[in-house]
Amino acid sequence: MENQLIPGMVSVTFRQMTPHAIIDLVQKSGLKAIEWGSDVHVKAGDFDVASNVRIESEKCGIIPVSYGSYYGKGEAGYDTFSKLVETAEALKTDNIRIWAGAKNSEDVTADERKAYVGEVQTLADMAKKKGIDISFECHNSTLTNNPDSAVRLIEEIARDNVYLYWQPLGSHGVDENVSIIKNFMPYLKNVHVYAWKELERFPLAEHETAWRKYIDVLRDCKGTHALLLEFVKDDSIEQLRRDAETLLEWLEK
Repeated sequence: MENQLIPGMVSVTFRQMTPHAIIDLVQKSGLKAIEWGSDVHVKAGDFDVASNVRIESEKCGIIPVSYGSYYGKGEAGYDTFSKLVETAEALKTDNIRIWAGAKNSEDVTADERKAYVGEVQTLADMAKKKGIDISFECHNSTLTNNPDSAVRLIEEIARDNVYLYWQPLGSHGVDENVSIIKNFMPYLKNVHVYAWKELERFPLAEHETAWRKYIDVLRDCKGTHALLLEFVKDDSIEQLRRDAETLLEWLEK
């Protein structure tokens, strides 16, 4: 299986914009993929919007690469997830991003973890019937708050349609992040791309050294993976355009 890295954007980077404006911005910025947010742009159960977004995306050559949900972080229940799956179908995406609960791994009991694993196994089986994968956001206050717990969780769930996202966390140095990417490789779906330190955001180009190392490692990861811009400095559309230029330049070399 060959490697392909697709440049894109997370739609909730600009929550105030319409889906049409998001697609237009992504296309004019030279990006190829969008992760659509379930809380604002393509709400779960809004099948007309999902279908319209799919049609417009196809016309523009934009891939609806993922459906970014908040299941596990404010959303719960099999009925809720079933609606997410149906909306993902209408959107014509093959991935739903979810959150691994609302507690850090060290704060979860063995029984709680076992119960959560069982829940996600059911979710994975529901999604697989429709040809859809599910992927975990790696984030604090979840069971994927550290790399070891994240990989362990995937292995415990033991479903071939369950994956991980990767994003550079400020608590890790560049070399440590490189090591995490390598450990995630068998389970990696997509990557969230941004440049920040603590809570301060920067133009993506200012983190060139780090991101070139990450991309070099990602080139060795088999399969197709979207590199999705988010957390743009000052929430600026113009900065998004510049960050897109930067990312495209890195992917060409």
